[in-house]
Amino acid sequence: MKEMANQLREKVMEKVQTAQKQVHGLEEDVQKFVSTVQDKLVSNSADGIRKVDELLKTVAVKDFIERIRGVEMVKQGQEFGKDLLNRFGIVSTADMSSVKEELTGLKQTISSLEKKMSTLSQRPSAPRTSKKSVR
Repeated sequence: MKEMANQLREKVMEKVQTAQKQVHGLEEDVQKFVSTVQDKLVSNSADGIRKVDELLKTVAVKDFIERIRGVEMVKQGQEFGKDLLNRFGIVSTADMSSVKEELTGLKQTISSLEKKMSTLSQRPSAPRTSKKSVR
């Protein structure tokens, strides 16, 4: 059990570090893009400076980065959860719900068959009549 906990801890740490590296790389890319746009507009005209300032005010780069971080973390969390379920043989809630629905359907089918069987067994059997062949 302790070994499984250590494996789980290591896996969590690995995923967190990977996510941090990805977010950091993405943040650098966004900052480079904004810097490039700013340089191009500044070098073109004084009107460019005003446009860059307006752009930065409306885009809110930090908010954009935070949203991307959230999306990436959610995706990685979902993948990590699936990986843990598969690795340790744990069943997900969705899987249990699916099995529960199937069992409910089977119970209903069995109940229906039992009722039909009960009805058929209570029916009086028809007397057998022998048919004589007439030649």
